[in-house]
Amino acid sequence: MKRIILKILSAVLSVAMLFSLISCSFLDEISKTPVQDTEETTKAPNNDNPPVAKYNRAKLKYTFLTVVEGVQEGVPALISYSVFDTANGTLSELQIPASTYINASQAQNTLGAMFKKDYSSAKSGGREAAIASACTAMMDRLKTELLFECDYYIYFDKKSMTDLTDLLGGIDVKIPFEMRFSDASVIKQGDTKLTGDNLWKVMSYGSFASGSELNMAKLLWTGIFNKLKTVVTTESISLFMLDIRANLYTSVPKTNGVDIFFLRNLLSLDAESYKFSSADVQSVVLESSAVSVICKNAFLEKMNSFLKIYDESVEANDLDKGSIFNNPSLTTVSAIYNSFNATSSVYSAGSVFSANLSIIAK
Repeated sequence: MKRIILKILSAVLSVAMLFSLISCSFLDEISKTPVQDTEETTKAPNNDNPPVAKYNRAKLKYTFLTVVEGVQEGVPALISYSVFDTANGTLSELQIPASTYINASQAQNTLGAMFKKDYSSAKSGGREAAIASACTAMMDRLKTELLFECDYYIYFDKKSMTDLTDLLGGIDVKIPFEMRFSDASVIKQGDTKLTGDNLWKVMSYGSFASGSELNMAKLLWTGIFNKLKTVVTTESISLFMLDIRANLYTSVPKTNGVDIFFLRNLLSLDAESYKFSSADVQSVVLESSAVSVICKNAFLEKMNSFLKIYDESVEANDLDKGSIFNNPSLTTVSAIYNSFNATSSVYSAGSVFSANLSIIAK
């Protein structure tokens, strides 16, 4: 009887070892697969469908909408739009306030509030469907009005942001002031290593002064970028991608190595090639709520000189044709919208830690 049991155990172990070897061999093989210019990776989804026919976007230039969910479900804490030029090895990321003004009813008069509305409207189909619906609606809105063509969205909630950060072993960053949270936890001022839970708390912190949350985001994304380059190797990239995609909501395809293509190209960037800026806005209070109004001309300049989405410069009369981001009947809004007030500079991941960015509490 013992011999039979031993034979069965031996057979089971042999099969397990065989599957393990096959699995390891497969993962090792895909981890060593070089970045290849396949049709799916070299051609952005919207290359043949520009919002205005006279503007063209080169191959190997991709655009992303990134949303970080805040404390409330379906409500963005951070929004950014990125142009990833893999041909020239540059990534340009524009942070856009969730409080950006939209000419709509008081309840939905910001990008963040409109996102929440779109999320709630689709929630009956499940969380993934609600996120996809809200992100797609925002992508369409940005494309139609600001000519921000969006190929893919990436949506981080607390779980996915925490998983990413902990997988990297924490993020090194300087906290500008002591932060206290509703669960009675405190993050001290100064240099620290943030765990995933604490990093998400800082990203979704609700007591930043206007614009400070965007500057804090620059530091946090730089910290993540630096750690990615340190931790993720050619050999581990495929397994790492499998881990972070487990709880990440994104429209980036998993097939044909598209997601690995982007991560490989991200890891190949040097710190000076990853650049940040903030949308040129000014804060104003409307009916007791603070909103951020776009300065159209400065925004246009940033779009053409920093983002460089298209081969051609975007013309002013093509931007926000529906005046969605303006309200001529509100003098304060209209004055800001029509001004040329460049409020933000461009920083790189190599310079942002020493830039002494203004990050203050309300």
